[in-house]
Amino acid sequence: MLKATDLTVFARVSSRWNKNQRGTPILKNINLSLAPGRITVFMGPNGAGKSTLLKTLGGLIYPDEGRVELFDQGQSYEISPKKSHSQELRQLIGQKLSWYGDQSPIPFGFSVYDVVMMGRFPHHRGWPTPQDSAVVEENIDLFGLASLTNRSVLTLSSGELQKTMLARVFANQPHAVLLDEPTSHLDPSAVLYVERLIKKKAQAGSSIAVVLHDLSLAFRWADHMVVMDHGQITAEGAPHDPLIGQAIKDVFQLSLGFLKSPEGDTVVYFKEQPQDIRR
Repeated sequence: MLKATDLTVFARVSSRWNKNQRGTPILKNINLSLAPGRITVFMGPNGAGKSTLLKTLGGLIYPDEGRVELFDQGQSYEISPKKSHSQELRQLIGQKLSWYGDQSPIPFGFSVYDVVMMGRFPHHRGWPTPQDSAVVEENIDLFGLASLTNRSVLTLSSGELQKTMLARVFANQPHAVLLDEPTSHLDPSAVLYVERLIKKKAQAGSSIAVVLHDLSLAFRWADHMVVMDHGQITAEGAPHDPLIGQAIKDVFQLSLGFLKSPEGDTVVYFKEQPQDIRR
């Protein structure tokens, strides 16, 4: 389980005299738990703080105030720059936690196999074992990348690259998975396949956090929803909690409708066009 307590993160503003002064808060006093076996979906408009929150939960951005804790097998590990972590502890956290973001840099010149093997680095620390190779090959096959194994990632389509980066995440076999827009470049069949993989990972006991802008997809995936705006959580709860529906309408400033498909899925539609995208 991941737990955030009183998280606050400030924007960094560079000036001629101060290269790293505090700006306005991007996250404000966030308190949140990502429970094992549950998919938590984060929603909100651009600039709401969703991506920053996932990066902070993953230790990529350190909080200015508050803390993030990883709980595993009765042990608690604080992810904070203010604590002096040993190499062993950093490696342990890396084994149990994986983050994916659509803004992830493209690893220059590496093959698909090499990039997926990077997901195993917290385990092998530069000396891959036959077990590491087996896990990498399994995930390459899971994401339908076998024919691209030796291809440079620089020659892949956007969708192929996204599947490669997701394979890297799952190759780590983490207990907590943080995914920021994991389907933005995928075709419909790949989206459904990734959905099945993520739900299977949650059923196995992993904590899953996902940022999505596709509202219908969010309702398909979510066990728990978190709605954000202006760096704060405005509502959280079960997908069909009336407070969630109202919060979504409020933060997007749209009139939304909700329908049930024959299969029982929620389909979200817009009743009217937005008048202005400026916030």
